[in-house]
Amino acid sequence: MTAVLTPFKPGIFTSDFLGSGVRILIAGRNASAAGVNQEELAAAGVSVRDMLLPVQRHTDLVLAVGEHEITDLSTPADGLMTAECGPVLGVKTADCLSLFLWDPVSQSAGVVHAGWRGLKAGLPGKAIQFMAHKYGAAETDVRVYLGPRICRHCYEVGAEFKEYFPGHFIETENTTGKGQLDLGANAAGQLQDAGILKENIGDCGLCTSCDNPLFYSFRKERTELRNLSLVWISAPD
Repeated sequence: MTAVLTPFKPGIFTSDFLGSGVRILIAGRNASAAGVNQEELAAAGVSVRDMLLPVQRHTDLVLAVGEHEITDLSTPADGLMTAECGPVLGVKTADCLSLFLWDPVSQSAGVVHAGWRGLKAGLPGKAIQFMAHKYGAAETDVRVYLGPRICRHCYEVGAEFKEYFPGHFIETENTTGKGQLDLGANAAGQLQDAGILKENIGDCGLCTSCDNPLFYSFRKERTELRNLSLVWISAPD
C-alpha cells in the first residue's frame, strides 16, 4: 500500500507506517551536505556518533549490531539490524531501493540497500530470514517500508534481465530487446514470498528520477552524491 513520506526538515522525510517504537528518516537532495547534521538528528532524538553505515557492495549480506554484538563493520554488507535502542542504522542509495524493517514483537529493526543485484540474490527474503533467526521475529508480525528508488518507467535494463527476473521483466516496444524493471514490485513480491503480509508492506511510491528535485539519482545525473536512509529504535517513554 502507498504510505506517503512527510517532511521532517528541509530535504528530510519520515513516515509512521512502521508504527510506534521505531523511527525512520530519509535525507535527500536538499538536506545538509553531510546528509543530516547533528542539529537535525538531535531534533529527532538521536546523535551522529550513534550512526552506523555498512560497506555497501551490492551483496546479499546483513549484519547485526549492538552493545553485545561483535560486528566488523568493515565487512561488506548491504543491511544492518539491531534489537537495541541507541544504534542509528543507515544505508546510502541513488536509484537503488532502501527497505526499512520493524518487528514490534521482538523489538528488532533494520535497513537494507537493494539494487538489482541485491534483488537478484534474494536479499529482501534473506533479510527477513535473518531477522527471524537472529531475533525470533515472526514473519506475520514484521512490517516493511519501501523507500524512494528509480521507477520502472525510468529504469531501462538489458535483455539479460529477462532471465534474471522471470515474470518481472517488462517488455517495451523497441527492437533492442531492452525492457524495464520495477524494483519496488520485485522487492514486495520477494517479501510476500518470505511470509510478510501484503498489508504490512508500505511504499512511499516516489522515484529518484521523476522526483529528482527531492532525491539524488545516479541514472539521471551520474552523481556521486547519495540519499541517506536511517532507522532506529525509539527509547521507551
